[in-house]
Amino acid sequence: MLARLIQGFSAGGEFGSATAFLAEHVPGRRGFFASWQVASQGLTTLLAAIFGVVLTGNLSPEQMSSWGWRVPFIFGLLIGPVAYYIRTRLDETPEFLASAPTTTPLRDTFALNKERLLIAIGTVVLGTVATYLVLFMPTYAIRQLGLAPSVAFAAILPTGAIQMVLSQFVGHFSDTHDRTRIMLISAVLLLRVDLSAIHVARRASDLRHAAGRSSGARRVDDRVFRGVARVVI
Repeated sequence: MLARLIQGFSAGGEFGSATAFLAEHVPGRRGFFASWQVASQGLTTLLAAIFGVVLTGNLSPEQMSSWGWRVPFIFGLLIGPVAYYIRTRLDETPEFLASAPTTTPLRDTFALNKERLLIAIGTVVLGTVATYLVLFMPTYAIRQLGLAPSVAFAAILPTGAIQMVLSQFVGHFSDTHDRTRIMLISAVLLLRVDLSAIHVARRASDLRHAAGRSSGARRVDDRVFRGVARVVI
């Protein structure tokens, strides 16, 4: 639990600063360079899904509960040397070095950038909700839809691959078009997709429970729920 808390605080604290670090290197291509942050999250989703498929497909439930769940965390420790290298070797961006220093950054943020701060909070909240929806779906598919764990994790693979590959294209597109309009349209579509996914998943769960209580004539084929879960996830 302590390790997960440390992981959460460090990831939350680094997300904004790492994105700003990427964006500040080339002011004319902020969207493209910042998109690599999102692409890296797609890579982590892809790796997590692969670990889920491989481990749940080759280990028994008892082995997963005993030691298998620790394997992804051990792999995650490899990021430590990379983070240390970045912290000790990379210089600050030219834009940051050219800016006037301040002794009250927190007060200045709330006093001079209220509108930007609210927009940033809303953007991060929206992205966080979408991320945790993807993380939660395998558990929902396993417990509520009755899918095998390996199948549920396999359904996440396209999500990570799409995010990893297409983020750079969208980032480049935002450098040549209205970035605010792109964000607003994406936010509305994302909200709509999230709500639809939750509705379909809940409906599928209700149908499965109803089928389990009914006679054989009303029993729903399990393959239907496999297909529904793949679409939802």
